[in-house]
Amino acid sequence: TSTVRGTRRYLSMAYSKAVQNGIVSRNIVNDTKPPALVKDKIQPLTKEQARDLLKVAKSGKYISKQYQSLYDKSAVDYAQSMAYTAVLVALNTGMRLGEIFGLYWEDIDLKNNSISVERSLTYSTTRGMIFEEPKTKGSKRKIPIPAKVANVLKRYKKLQDLYVKTIGDIYKDDSGLVFTNWQGIPSNTHDFVRRVFKRMLSYADIESSF
Repeated sequence: TSTVRGTRRYLSMAYSKAVQNGIVSRNIVNDTKPPALVKDKIQPLTKEQARDLLKVAKSGKYISKQYQSLYDKSAVDYAQSMAYTAVLVALNTGMRLGEIFGLYWEDIDLKNNSISVERSLTYSTTRGMIFEEPKTKGSKRKIPIPAKVANVLKRYKKLQDLYVKTIGDIYKDDSGLVFTNWQGIPSNTHDFVRRVFKRMLSYADIESSF
């Protein structure tokens, strides 16, 4: 229903402009009613499902054979570690996907075990992946993390630093993004869900509404 409502809104904008330009006499979209917005009920994971998901994420078996054939072992290891760490952070903080992929290392306090949410990485049809300020004051927040999550982040940081040294100038990011693709480019959240997270859920035998 949200897709239908969005499409109707854009079509109405197009017709309004056509009326202004004298192409049509009226906006016929105004003669229709948008469907009632129906949101799917969120089904949180059980402890067992969360455990199984993390086990799959850590194994790396969801990484396609095609990806493994295209890139060398260091890139594959980096992709696996990045995905596992991102899922671990999500399960322990409740952060949104865009908030996780919008993190910089300066947002993570590994001494006091906390993460500060300062921005979100979102997709724009005209500008690609962009960083946006949170829409509400409450979206900017500091979240405590367990020591075990902080330790995983420390190990991931070491792996990332080593990986950056290994591939040199191929790695594009120099701003300190926590989660990037193998080239150091901000990760496309839609691609991550489609190519990585859905495969994780499938291997963990977890039904999804994505």
